[in-house]
Amino acid sequence: REDLLVDLLDRLRERYLAWVAVGGAARDCGLLDDYRSRCLTIGRDVRAHLPGGEVLDGRAVDVDESGRLRIEVRDGEPVLLAAGDVEHLR
Repeated sequence: REDLLVDLLDRLRERYLAWVAVGGAARDCGLLDDYRSRCLTIGRDVRAHLPGGEVLDGRAVDVDESGRLRIEVRDGEPVLLAAGDVEHLR
């Protein structure tokens, strides 16, 4: 377990230093592309439960540089979601 923890912390340090080196721009150090490639929500139909009770149905299509989920809402403008509970629909 100790070896695993040391390896994990070393990799986290590398990513953090790369992020700092580009002034915190996730796209410039590869973090954004890595996140997008591993995000299981992108490309799925979703239902987003927003603070305040609003519900949005659509397709999750991207994550922007601020970490907001972009949802293409049926019959409407795209929505950037910064907070809410997201369900994957079948």
